[in-house]
Amino acid sequence: MIRKVVYFSMKVPNRPGVGVQMLKSIAMGRQNLLAFTGFPQGGKAQVDFVPANPVEFAKGAKKHGVNLGKRKTAFLVQGEDRVGALLPRATGASAQFSG
Repeated sequence: MIRKVVYFSMKVPNRPGVGVQMLKSIAMGRQNLLAFTGFPQGGKAQVDFVPANPVEFAKGAKKHGVNLGKRKTAFLVQGEDRVGALLPRATGASAQFSG
């Protein structure tokens, strides 16, 4: 399945445990994430959150003084993990989302 999703990016300190602490806070706030990524970038780390409910996620972040940055759009691809699995989905999505 391919669908458009909303995500938010943040820069955080690139230290062990920072991501885990953020995920704990999100869980305590009863927010559901569809996806999460984190990677080093220029001495810091970038974390990307794909919330199931972007409006509630942003409200919760604001309530706790967290600056999420701009709301962005991406494609989330989900399905069976096998060689070549993405190709038929990408082909179908090209037709689905163009136009």
